[in-house]
Amino acid sequence: MDATFGSHKVTAAANNEPAGGRKLATGNPGSISIDCGVNDDYVDDNVGLLYKSDRDFISTGENHDAELGSTQFESFTERLCKNLRSFPTGRKNCYTLRPKQGKNHNYFIRTLFYYGNYDGKNQPPKFDLYIGVNYWKTVEGLASFLWRTHELFHFSSTDTIHLCLVNINVGVPFISALELHPVNDSIYRSEFGSLHVARSYQLSYPTDLNFRYKDDVFQRIWTTYGLANTTWIPQDQRREFTITLNDLNYGPISLEYLKPQTIPLKSPNEGEINFTINPTSNSDLPPILNAFEILSVVKLPRSPTDQVDVDAIMAVMQSYNINGDELQGDPCVPRDLLWNGLNCSYDNNLPRIISLDLSSRRLTGEIASPLSALKAIQYLDLSYNELTGILPNFFSELLNLTLLDLSYNELTGPVPEFLAQLPNLKTLNLIGNKFTGSIPQSLIAKSNNGTLQLSFDKNPNLCQSDSCEKKKHFLLPVVASIISILMLLLLCMIAISWRYRRQKAIAETQKSKNQTFSYSEIVSITDNFNTTIGGGGFGKVYFGTLKDGTQVAIKLLSQSSKQGYKEFQAEVQLLIIVHHRNLVSLIGYCNDSHNLALVYEYMVNGNLREHLSGICHDLLKNSANHLIGRL
Repeated sequence: MDATFGSHKVTAAANNEPAGGRKLATGNPGSISIDCGVNDDYVDDNVGLLYKSDRDFISTGENHDAELGSTQFESFTERLCKNLRSFPTGRKNCYTLRPKQGKNHNYFIRTLFYYGNYDGKNQPPKFDLYIGVNYWKTVEGLASFLWRTHELFHFSSTDTIHLCLVNINVGVPFISALELHPVNDSIYRSEFGSLHVARSYQLSYPTDLNFRYKDDVFQRIWTTYGLANTTWIPQDQRREFTITLNDLNYGPISLEYLKPQTIPLKSPNEGEINFTINPTSNSDLPPILNAFEILSVVKLPRSPTDQVDVDAIMAVMQSYNINGDELQGDPCVPRDLLWNGLNCSYDNNLPRIISLDLSSRRLTGEIASPLSALKAIQYLDLSYNELTGILPNFFSELLNLTLLDLSYNELTGPVPEFLAQLPNLKTLNLIGNKFTGSIPQSLIAKSNNGTLQLSFDKNPNLCQSDSCEKKKHFLLPVVASIISILMLLLLCMIAISWRYRRQKAIAETQKSKNQTFSYSEIVSITDNFNTTIGGGGFGKVYFGTLKDGTQVAIKLLSQSSKQGYKEFQAEVQLLIIVHHRNLVSLIGYCNDSHNLALVYEYMVNGNLREHLSGICHDLLKNSANHLIGRL
């Protein structure tokens, strides 16, 4: 039995199930269905699937609405085509899928693209699709208002699957929907690589529309090619046949009721595909054809980066809040899409990260501990950042390290001895930090013999181990000398300050003693010479009060005094100069024509005579009697 469809001549066998008896899907645990460009999750009632927003699967790109136009949509595609996510920046943008089945499992992956003239340019783009680190397909031939899908059966060797859109400079990449569904490993397993679905035709479905889940357990979308009659065949009859595909024979094949069977190819084919189904001599029934698929092999020649390195570098970037266009997909593969600041080795089966440059990235905090997992790293540059803390012990585990540049940070603490034990370290740059103590002698020795290029300038509290002792012996006399000089300077400053204050006090005293009063002021101060408190050869002494309340004694020169004007001036000059705590102070004087007066501080406890005779004598006597009584 032969059948020709388009450019492919195909003949296939199917089980003898009754029409409409195909198995319905009741659910597919572990599926991930993403409507790209929407803000919220929702359940599509047409297929009964939960579609999630893509915000948790990718951090780049822009959301857009698409024009539906007059496009004929299937019920399960119209809503998916209303939105999309485009990627105007970054050469590679990747969705990260983590199915719960994990690695070593087979998955069916579908991508849907509907341009819908979302950017108003009427120029659908062309770009590449990558599955993980390997090229899958070029998305091209898109029309403004036609939707297209690309489907792949993929066996994943990693727990994480990346679906990447790569810009090839022919417009801006975009995507409308992305689905991942676990598939039974008994089918769609190829020795040659993943399987790209080229064509899927259903020949016995009673409608002219495409269909999918729930009518297909594996989530495939089938194109109805035509209608075929099917007849229920009793179980006691046998249907057995052989398949000839491009002159290669397969079989004999006997089908069981409602049980699909996969026949692996002996070799892949290119170009036109011809296959024929022929009954065997033991068959009671002729072959029948319900549906067929044409699958093309997608070769996956590249291996992903070592998973430990991938996890480590992702943790490092997260520690320093580095994200965006540069951190998409695998860090090392493909080589032309290598992450910025990285270099990798490709000698072994799995690429390894051997160089990391995070210089001048404004990094803060301590040195990230996930760096300890990069066991193959040879070059590590963390210079010109704001890193703090001490050098972590895990550096002793990075045995392949040949260059370590930590210059111009804020690192503190001692320089650890274990750095000298790194067998391959050739360059160590510690310039411009805040390290303390001394450089280990082992590092100095390696620097002296030329096996290590060591730089540690601009660490004010760090010195070479042999120079630290010299510095101690040198510093002791220097410090002592400095202290002595400082003490002398301090004493000089104290003496100068004391002299200055003394001169200032004298000047103020002289200034206060130089105060002059008019005769009318003397009259006012003494209340017209109302209270006489003493007298002598010079004249009488009167009690008075200044305007500020200060009590004064005013000695007024009598007209009959034998002391003349010259003697008065001499006494004034002398009293201005003399100052003693046991002598009353001269406040000022009056030299108003024939009226001469001296203004003194008033002593409230009486004069010397009173203290030596009257009142003070009684006080002393009473005190003595009181003291004798106590004894």
